[in-house]
Formats: sequence, structure tokens, C-alpha cells
Amino acid sequence: MIQMHVRRQSAIGLTILVTTILASCHRYEAVTAATVVTGSSVAVSLTDYGTANLGRLLGMGVGTVEGNLVTVSDSAYTLAVQLVRQRNGIETFWRGEQVAIPRVDVAEIRQRRISRSKSAVAAVALLAAAYGAVEAFIGSGSGSPPPGGSGGGGPR
Repeated sequence: MIQMHVRRQSAIGLTILVTTILASCHRYEAVTAATVVTGSSVAVSLTDYGTANLGRLLGMGVGTVEGNLVTVSDSAYTLAVQLVRQRNGIETFWRGEQVAIPRVDVAEIRQRRISRSKSAVAAVALLAAAYGAVEAFIGSGSGSPPPGGSGGGGPR
């Protein structure tokens, strides 16, 4: 009974872990204004002028803004901002505040997409680790003594 409970909890834990790891296997691909999808997660790289122009809204020295694309117009991208990364690498997390970024201030826009290759490698590594953990902690579950007896050599 206890062994079945341990296996069930292990399976639930493994499922949560796999889902989390696979969800984090992504990459950003460059897109154009015509192909970017509203509602998708994007990273917007700013021009030097954009860094200076948006300093009052985003903070000084911002190089990249990440978030969900709310709207696209002829003049701006509106993002629900999740992360602002300065050019020196310092990151500031936001809570989805909407910011309109003028298109003239954008050097590049990239859309977040699932990376099949990273996901496949992560899944194989995770399954191998899970198999090893199950074997190490639970074993085959047969309860049989190892071949060759107890190693005591018999009665004396």
C-alpha cells in the first residue's frame, strides 16, 4: 500500500517537473510587424534613440523590453510589460503594466516560440533522471534477495 502511494506521488511530481521544464524550453525568433501575433510573448530591442526616448517610462539605459503584445498599430507596439532589461544586464520585473513603444524606437522585435530541439533534449534527460531515481529509491519492487544468497557462506 505504501509503495503504491510513493509511486503515485512520484508520478505526480514527475509530471509537474516535466511540464515545467518543457514549458521553459523556448527561444525568441525575429519577426516583422506584419507577422507578429497579438497576444504572443515578445522581446523588443530598442534603438539608441529609443533607449533615450523611453527612459522616462522604462528607466535609464533600457535595451530590451519583454512582455505580451497587446496591440500593433502603424506607429507603436503596446506591450503588457513583464521584464525590462538594461543594456548592462540588470533586469527589472514588471506586473503587466501597458507601455506603448513607438515603432521608430524599435531595433528588432522577436516572438517567443517553443524550441522543439531544446524540449526534446530536456525530455530525454528528464526521463533518464527519473528512471535512475526510481531504480535507486524504489528498485524493481520484487522484494527478492539478490542472487547468490545472503553472502553468509552457510552454517558453520
